Amino acid sequence: MTPLEQLKALTGEDDPDFRMYADEKLQAILDQHGGNVKAAAYDILIRKAQPTATTLAGVSLPDMAPYWLRRAAMVRPNKSGNAPRADDPPIRG
Repeated sequence: MTPLEQLKALTGEDDPDFRMYADEKLQAILDQHGGNVKAAAYDILIRKAQPTATTLAGVSLPDMAPYWLRRAAMVRPNKSGNAPRADDPPIRG
């Protein structure tokens, strides 16, 4: 599976009902993130998470933002690391 195909699978872009981006745009986002599929997927899913609730002629469509935010949480890059000790002076090089 290519990185572009992985990105499509993680973001729902392989489903025509949820497709928002052309392959060229997906590839550009992937390139922007240095080929990191999970970082690119997180970016796309956060973009998809904008409020979408709509009511037209008495028909209500639900807000899909919570769905996309849940999917984004699954691929969120890990920003954790070791915390520096409070009693150690900072290392300066």
